[in-house]
Amino acid sequence: MAYNFIIQPEALGDLDEILEWYNRGSAKTGARFLNEFYRHSDLLCQTPRMCRKSFFQFRKWPLKIFPYYIVYTIDDVGKRFVVFAVWHKKRGYFELKERLRSG
Repeated sequence: MAYNFIIQPEALGDLDEILEWYNRGSAKTGARFLNEFYRHSDLLCQTPRMCRKSFFQFRKWPLKIFPYYIVYTIDDVGKRFVVFAVWHKKRGYFELKERLRSG
């Protein structure tokens, strides 16, 4: 059974910032990023346990073309995965862990 996905407000903020940055260069690049994000989210809806837990209960799934991770948890009761962050691969994990710990 496929899972649904929920995007938390902070992750929506991440997406807004990323799209704003890519759209400054080209609206096509922003659209490509968003398409890749949703394509990988659809894949995670089918098989949310494709990657192991990285820290706490969170998992991170790398986008293929763009240098970002989808950081999420799995809610088996609600049959959904919950996106908490869209995180650049070169950003520090300390900041991410602090954000996830407080959220």
